[in-house]
Amino acid sequence: MEHSRYILLREEPTRLKKENILLFIIVLSGAFLRIYDLDTESLWLDEGISILWGNMSPSHVVEQAALDVHPPLYFLILHYWITLFGDSAFSVRLLSAIIGIISLFMIFRIGSSLFGSEAGLLSALIMAISEFHIWYSQDARPYSLLVLMSLLSVYTFIQLHRRRTRRDSIGYIISSSLLIYTHYFGFFIVIAQNIFSCTLFFLKKERIALDITRWFRLQGLLLIPYLPWSGTVLKQLLKISREATDNVSWIAVPSFHTLRDSLKIFAGSYELMYLYLTFAVLALAGYKKKHGSQEGCFSNATSLYLLMLWFTIPIILPGIISFIFKPIYETRYAIAASLAFYIITAQGIHRIRNRFFKSVIVVLIIVFSSANVWKYYERVDKQQWREVAGYIENNAQKGDFIIFMPGYTGPLIFNYYSTREDVIRKRFPEIHGDDLKSISGYIPALAEGKKRVWFVVSFTNDLRDVVKDEFASLGYNIMYHGKYDGNGALPDWGVIEMILFEKRS
Repeated sequence: MEHSRYILLREEPTRLKKENILLFIIVLSGAFLRIYDLDTESLWLDEGISILWGNMSPSHVVEQAALDVHPPLYFLILHYWITLFGDSAFSVRLLSAIIGIISLFMIFRIGSSLFGSEAGLLSALIMAISEFHIWYSQDARPYSLLVLMSLLSVYTFIQLHRRRTRRDSIGYIISSSLLIYTHYFGFFIVIAQNIFSCTLFFLKKERIALDITRWFRLQGLLLIPYLPWSGTVLKQLLKISREATDNVSWIAVPSFHTLRDSLKIFAGSYELMYLYLTFAVLALAGYKKKHGSQEGCFSNATSLYLLMLWFTIPIILPGIISFIFKPIYETRYAIAASLAFYIITAQGIHRIRNRFFKSVIVVLIIVFSSANVWKYYERVDKQQWREVAGYIENNAQKGDFIIFMPGYTGPLIFNYYSTREDVIRKRFPEIHGDDLKSISGYIPALAEGKKRVWFVVSFTNDLRDVVKDEFASLGYNIMYHGKYDGNGALPDWGVIEMILFEKRS
């Protein structure tokens, strides 16, 4: 007996060293993929808004966030980041990349806490080479921070149940407060935690179930830091309720196909989606296994229950709200749900006893994910404003007139890239829908006395033909017509068209 204990004690440092080496390789690989080609593509509209807000004072950031659909935390962090490191495309995206790299370590900690170190390593591997998470780790938007704060909230939630110390309570309150200050979908993670804690308490099947009074006291303390923002949240909720009958939203009402598409995006491809679902089902099928991780946190069934709530609540509740009120579900908003999906899948792979078969599965995941990542770096995913501005920089003449349609978005990133001071920029007046008469009526006044007019069109459908016809009727020839669609890779909303009109002699 003593001899066996001695062998185990000798093997433990070796095992830990191997795990640390594997984790280092995974995090290093994920870091490389998140920093590689970071500024190759142009900034797109939403990133331009991030930079615009980040250059504002903190008080103005809060004011802008109150008028928008995002809480202010990310933009406040970005403000101080820009103050230190500037607002180049590489710099502002690097913030998201660093946050994404830290998230790899956190998903490992959660997977290890629930199912052991192998499941933790597999979870980190899936996330490290996920095209979905690489994309948002290279995007100057709040979603990478939403991922990290979700992981921190869940990790401190688990630690709170395990140790119940004051430090864990404080850690949970701080991380969850930061989560709901990052994105409104963070509330769905907190709701999932509440359902889980109440279930454990009332079923009384887990010795680590928190006293319900203490739990709700913690929830009250969690909401105290949010009180300054509660009025804004109430206005947002009332706005959703008022607009429920408008049937006007850029977000479509979700359907079964939306769920399927979200799973495919989480995985990266249909091949990986089916592979992940297979092992997620295998993990759920083994829920009766009595023990959890070697650290003894939750039972296997309880761990899977927590993960299923984490996975389903950020999808199902927004879906219900979308049907009853106004559509609010977008796959990127539910990005935190993908983390639970990865951990469940990792546990399913971990349950495979045959080491050769397990190795084959891991290799398949690496191969399929690497193919997705390769395509990601090869294609254009973001609006090509840098290319548009570059063409005008090189080909415009002094005194040229540039008109942007729609006016409220067009000049934002163009001005970021453009250095020409001898051209005149003009926003097209705001129009409602495809009001063709309004377009035709504005163009003569805008074009009056102008020899050369550049018309830059984005985020619109079928209006450019009206513009061309109107300019032709005013005696203009088309000298250049460029379509910046990422070689056909960009969706319709991402395409920018640029037309140069010149007055006939």
